[in-house]
Amino acid sequence: MSGEPVDLIVTANGPGEIAGWLFPVVTELRRRLREQPVPGLRLIAWAPPCNFASGRELPALAALGPWDGLYGPDDMWALMLRGRWPAGYRPARRGLVLFLGGDLFYAAWMARRLRFAAMAYTEGRARWLWAYERFFVPNEVAARKAVRMGAPPARVEVVGDLVVDAVAARSSRASEPVADGLATVGLFAGSRDFEIRWVLPMLFEAAAIVRRRLGRPVRVMAVVSPFASQAALEQALGASPEEEARAVEWVREDGWDGAVRQAAMSRCDVAITVPGTVTAELGALGVPTITVLPLHRPDLIPLEGLIGRLGDLPGVGPRLKAAFVRRVAGRVGPLSIPSRRAGRAIGPELVGEFGPEAIADQAVALLRDDARRRAMGAALRQAMGPSGAAARIVDRIWARLGLSGATAS
Repeated sequence: MSGEPVDLIVTANGPGEIAGWLFPVVTELRRRLREQPVPGLRLIAWAPPCNFASGRELPALAALGPWDGLYGPDDMWALMLRGRWPAGYRPARRGLVLFLGGDLFYAAWMARRLRFAAMAYTEGRARWLWAYERFFVPNEVAARKAVRMGAPPARVEVVGDLVVDAVAARSSRASEPVADGLATVGLFAGSRDFEIRWVLPMLFEAAAIVRRRLGRPVRVMAVVSPFASQAALEQALGASPEEEARAVEWVREDGWDGAVRQAAMSRCDVAITVPGTVTAELGALGVPTITVLPLHRPDLIPLEGLIGRLGDLPGVGPRLKAAFVRRVAGRVGPLSIPSRRAGRAIGPELVGEFGPEAIADQAVALLRDDARRRAMGAALRQAMGPSGAAARIVDRIWARLGLSGATAS
């Protein structure tokens, strides 16, 4: 390949997608480029608009740099509405757009605008079929979903779960867990403000009940996402009894690496979490997990598509959204990602309007049953599968762009 510029644009927005999908792909890309530099290849990160974003994704992307370009939602709106590329960016004549989270539309639109090839990694979502040459999916269940949505089978490829690669990449940097004999419960309230404000106080109460019932010392860790805002944390603490908040060991990453957070996950005998990528991380580590989806404030839950937009309308919007969430809540199937992979609930899952006692019941039962926890951990690891997804995706990118060192078949 000559030194003519070639753009590889990765699009991702949302805490889970950046930490669990983009991170391992970029890690693999940079590893290969260190071993064999490709003259002219420009790596560009773009965070398009996303209902699921925390608003703190750009610093996380910057920490995964250096990039030849780093752009956010405002840059996308400027391009779509005014046809204005970001300052200093002049597109190459050829390249590829890789979707790694957010809304499939924006990556498809950008690829069409640039006349680039486009590929996507999804949980089986397959939309804007005219744009995407290939849909990478984690397993056969997701592949069948993509085909049902209209993707030609020849354009759907099972590569494995990128979160397993993310966990493997961080394991080399994570410290070994301390074995001190204490039962350890990890609280994972999510990264979005509404999750922290409304769920974390309930998890504190559940942990206090566990302490009283178990009859032996319990370590409780609140493992805070680096995407979480300090204001939301302070509000959650203000809504919690002081003694419950003081009894919690706080774990928060200073940067965006994720190794400290993963080390804390590895120490947990039981984790309590909301749905999301964290369930996949815990599953890859084999940590028995209780997944909770409280619906006390369904109007605050972010949704994709038209209903998500309608929910933002003043007045009637939140009521429409709340009614929709309650109607579909009973039909969502397994909440956690490993359970969806397995087609059954591997660990306890709670959906609806429930109190901290219901969560504590499940946690105490697990902490008292070592054999059940061991079996659950093995099932979680099996459901998540082996690593290697990032390498397979980069193989396809290298081959599609005609770069040296491609190994895809």
